[in-house]
Amino acid sequence: MTIQTADIVEHIQGHLEACTTPQFTVINGEPLGLMPDASPFACFWYTGRTSPVEGEMTLGNRMNLYRFQITCLWVRHPELATLQPLEDEIWSADIAIRTALWGDFTLNNEATRLNTTDSTVSYGTVGESPVQWRALEFELQIADLEGETIAA
Repeated sequence: MTIQTADIVEHIQGHLEACTTPQFTVINGEPLGLMPDASPFACFWYTGRTSPVEGEMTLGNRMNLYRFQITCLWVRHPELATLQPLEDEIWSADIAIRTALWGDFTLNNEATRLNTTDSTVSYGTVGESPVQWRALEFELQIADLEGETIAA
């Protein structure tokens, strides 16, 4: 089975759009030049493929591990009253997104399995904007056990 790129992207986007804690503006691509008034954002993009390691090949195929970066961004408001609700929302989003992805761990039979790395939460800026953002980030790894046919 060969992974259909468009189907994988569609499934990831669908899971991010279905997240209601919070309701994200979903962007298929790196977060460049985002306008703060549309916050929060859930961005995802392809970051590459990891070569298989020993034991991840069959007689006819070698496994591919495709990597996607998932980054959720919230505008950081300076008011003290916004701090705890924002932290609660970030935590809830981390749980909701992972639950949705793990609930569809083959992405509707497009992949063999998936994995996620540990999440990190940090502060940062996007592009040259002076707005400070709060970011939740992790990597989604999608395995395709029949990724490449080995020539006989």
